Amino acid sequence: MWQRLDEVHKARFATAASGTAARELTVVEGILRIVLDTDVMVAALRSDRGASRRLVLAALDRDFELLLSVPLMIEYEAVLTRPEHLQEIGLTAREVNEVLDALVRVSIQVPLRFLWRPRLRDPADEMVLETAVKGGADWLVTFYVRHLAAGARDFGIRVMRPPDAWKVVHKHQRLQASLLDEARRVSEAEGVALNQIINVAVAEKLSALRTEEYFRERGQRGNVGRAKRLLKRAGRGNPAVPDDELK
Repeated sequence: MWQRLDEVHKARFATAASGTAARELTVVEGILRIVLDTDVMVAALRSDRGASRRLVLAALDRDFELLLSVPLMIEYEAVLTRPEHLQEIGLTAREVNEVLDALVRVSIQVPLRFLWRPRLRDPADEMVLETAVKGGADWLVTFYVRHLAAGARDFGIRVMRPPDAWKVVHKHQRLQASLLDEARRVSEAEGVALNQIINVAVAEKLSALRTEEYFRERGQRGNVGRAKRLLKRAGRGNPAVPDDELK
């Protein structure tokens, strides 16, 4: 069953191939790379008042490079479409998937081809950490810092809570609004990260064809504008989850 589920998701992700789709794993100096744990995604959709929502919107605006893998996306979808979360979010499962499609569209795809010996107690945490390590993440953003910090430290990855991560991301959104809007238009047209345009970085392809196709399908369906409109409805007025409050 899991093999079939994995193949279905890979087929769904494969459609982002039109130039504005999910980008292959690259190593670009000076660009902040972030993995968002599943709990952050839940907080982002359940409330419009927390730091997690700001981080997801910043990812859609390509203010940093969001790292995604197939297993992590499967986890996002499985958790976010649980009935108890859909009730709080105020969106249908289809609409939640539209938000995920848009994130795929702006993401960096990370192929996971091997499993290492367990370093953490929770297998789901292992998958998140693997995505961060293989993708060369700078940060892993989660509410469960203690659970992930020990394993991430071995790879030089900083584990942060959403409010701390948002403070830094927000601080580095420096361009004037008119210039930033123009840069984002170019970013969307060229299918590259906003920071990549700003830093004029050089990228090198590293990703596997199978994972690339997986992300292409879902990324092509992704509509950032639609996702932002859905996010305005999702969790409207709900209090931020504990430790996600904006300070």
